[in-house]
Amino acid sequence: MMKRKGKDCSGTNNTQAWRNLTCRFGQSPEGQTCSVLSVVYKDDERALVTFVNRTTSMRGTDYEVLHHAPKFDAGAFDAQGINSLPDVQLIRRLAVCDTATLAEVEAAVKLWLGLP
Repeated sequence: MMKRKGKDCSGTNNTQAWRNLTCRFGQSPEGQTCSVLSVVYKDDERALVTFVNRTTSMRGTDYEVLHHAPKFDAGAFDAQGINSLPDVQLIRRLAVCDTATLAEVEAAVKLWLGLP
């Protein structure tokens, strides 16, 4: 068990512990919810994770993936909100994102970035 910012977080110090998860990060008490997309990094690489923000203020764009899950308000992962941060800033895991939703998030990110 490792300590991160005073909180116990089980898992390793790499993204394998976070991939395909809905997580929380940020300074405010409620934090910001996101879905982590990064692959496992090696010891000699930067300890960064890439994520897509989850919003409850949907606009109905092609880059939003609706997300309905227990204990979450209705919302969507917004591919236009893709970002990266050091993995130590992830506060806690909230849920595992189902594979169908993750595939839609990945497709929305590819669309947003103009990737094939």
